[in-house]
Amino acid sequence: MRCTLKVRWTTSVLVVLLALLVGLPAWADTSAKSCSGASGGGVGSSSTWTNPTDACTSNDTRASYNGTGQGVLFIKDWGFSIPSDRVITGITVTFNGCSPESTATRRRISANLTIDGTNVCNSTWKTTNASSGNLSLTQDSSAPICAAAAGTDGDEVAGTTTDYWCTSQPTPTEVNSSNFGVMVRDYNATAHLLAVDQVSVSIEYVTTTTTTTTSSTTTTTNPKRNMIVGN
Repeated sequence: MRCTLKVRWTTSVLVVLLALLVGLPAWADTSAKSCSGASGGGVGSSSTWTNPTDACTSNDTRASYNGTGQGVLFIKDWGFSIPSDRVITGITVTFNGCSPESTATRRRISANLTIDGTNVCNSTWKTTNASSGNLSLTQDSSAPICAAAAGTDGDEVAGTTTDYWCTSQPTPTEVNSSNFGVMVRDYNATAHLLAVDQVSVSIEYVTTTTTTTTSSTTTTTNPKRNMIVGN
């Protein structure tokens, strides 16, 4: 009796879409952007910041605030150009500035982002820095406005590379828009001098990867019986 070996080959193709949302980002736009527009109008308040556009560049001339209405400083028009196929994973904002106040809570600020240029993207304002301490400007006891050009500024960082601030994840189109911006205000309604020399933004984003896997069966020959090997 002659045995016949029957062999069946199968091939499966698996396409997996991987969004690399953990670990180190694959891409980052980390250059300090120079904003082209800043306004000092308050949201729901008549209080304003003095010289708001001075928060756009680091030149020791500062946007300042010393009021009770928690007026909001808007810093917009960042000029980002993140490709549309990227996924934003985190936004870091650095505040460079000073205050003559010796008590840290009097130097404290709150921060938020705006997508549409008017409204906050999260009802909860950030009041802590990246190290979970108070978001407070550097102390420089030499007033007025931290001794003008001779003042000592320091950096205070809010957000992390895995924190996108808003209640929904911002898209490249949104952060590339001239409406995208940073909002900063006094932490409380007590008048204390706050001076901001520059605000810079770093945006972390990732790209997606498509992997194609092809698999096939192996075949074993046995002359004594019929065998079908496959999957």
